[in-house]
Amino acid sequence: MIQNIQYNGYTWYNIVDLTKDDLDFLYKKYKFHSLDLEDCMSKVQRPKIEEYDDYKFYVLHFPTIPRKGLRLRMEEVDIFWGRDYIVTIHNNHISKLTDFYNMIESNEEIRKKYFSKGPDYLLYRIIRELVNEIFPLMTRFSHEIDWIDSSFETMKPSKVIERISALRRNLIFIQTSLKPQKSIFSYFENALKDQEEKEMDIYWGDIGDYIGKILDMAEDYQELLEGLYSSIDTLLTFRMNNIMKTLTIFSVIMLPLTFITSMYGMNIQLPFMQSPHAFGVISGVMGSITLLMIIFFKFGRF
Repeated sequence: MIQNIQYNGYTWYNIVDLTKDDLDFLYKKYKFHSLDLEDCMSKVQRPKIEEYDDYKFYVLHFPTIPRKGLRLRMEEVDIFWGRDYIVTIHNNHISKLTDFYNMIESNEEIRKKYFSKGPDYLLYRIIRELVNEIFPLMTRFSHEIDWIDSSFETMKPSKVIERISALRRNLIFIQTSLKPQKSIFSYFENALKDQEEKEMDIYWGDIGDYIGKILDMAEDYQELLEGLYSSIDTLLTFRMNNIMKTLTIFSVIMLPLTFITSMYGMNIQLPFMQSPHAFGVISGVMGSITLLMIIFFKFGRF
């Protein structure tokens, strides 16, 4: 579905869930390169830049997390940037971009503010909205780490490891997707000399600073997770050692008792076998051995 806003001689086309008809429209109107249009139909694994004489093509990735789920998902935004137009292509999972489009469409004052400086500034505002949407995710990760840190001693180890693994995966995804994009915005800042707005390098530097901050937060959170994982591993090792210690003590205590009962279960003559007090005497001996060994294991140094 193609939506468009026109103002002051500039146009923003916002395409949600691209179709073949939409591609035909873009090709007929702007003669975009066929390889760029193919990239829009397929998922590009890495952010990238393509420059032509009359337009530029960008593939950017932004993280989203489903409401029910822990695994972060990277959503692609394809952007065509010309002298008097912007084309954004994305799926309906990036609701922030759709909301931003609807806000500009319904508010003339905001539309005038964002379109008056040309497509350069409009593109900056679009990307800034998408980048700002990452910060709530980072806050969510921070709260998740704090929650694990405060309650991992009472949680099931499998649940803790599942949460930590999901967080580590999400943080790695963020770093691998945003690091190339930081280079892209550095390129925006330093290399694009034909922008209408002469001070746009400041704005692109602002986006680069935001991404750098997110990457720093991701690295810090990853270090915290490594520390948590190390603490949990130590705790689980300690619990396992205690379990093995308890089982070992139980086995050592049972060893002489098993020996005594097996001996008196044999069909041979042994002391006290004919005595009417045999059961009491043997039980007393076994109880004494058990008590002595418990005292030894409780107060002995080992």
